[in-house]
Amino acid sequence: MTIRSIILTICLIISTLCLGAAYILAGYWLILPVFLAMLVFWIFTRNQPVFISASSLLVIFVILAAIGITADLSLILMIVACIAALVSWDLMQFNQSMVGNSLHKTSASLEKNHLYSLALAAFAGLTLALISSYINMKFPFILILFLVLMVMGCLAGSIQYIRVKKH
Repeated sequence: MTIRSIILTICLIISTLCLGAAYILAGYWLILPVFLAMLVFWIFTRNQPVFISASSLLVIFVILAAIGITADLSLILMIVACIAALVSWDLMQFNQSMVGNSLHKTSASLEKNHLYSLALAAFAGLTLALISSYINMKFPFILILFLVLMVMGCLAGSIQYIRVKKH
């Protein structure tokens, strides 16, 4: 079993536990049959293309988290569940892309780089989501537009820098 398969399993468990804990702590015990239906759905779609099964599972997790947020359940548990579901979706897609790769040395380096970038993206997303859930600020539209354009410029410059650095 590869490290990405272990991380995939852990993320699926974390996502399911966070959603389940949020619903059960709020007294919504009827979520348990939904989780059973998700498990059965995932077992039956494993033979389908990975994009269909992984994306369907991600959509189900996001819908359950959105319903949970609407029902005023634990926001932290919903955020962690969504991020863990997104990481597992990415790893399912990555596993599928690595199936045909026969170069062991190249695939090990590619896997390591992918896992590092995925961990960085998940941690940054989790941090920003948790910070934004506790901060309630009101800015004028022009300031928000300026900040968004500034962030987009920094991201474009960073991507350009990374591309030049790699080649």
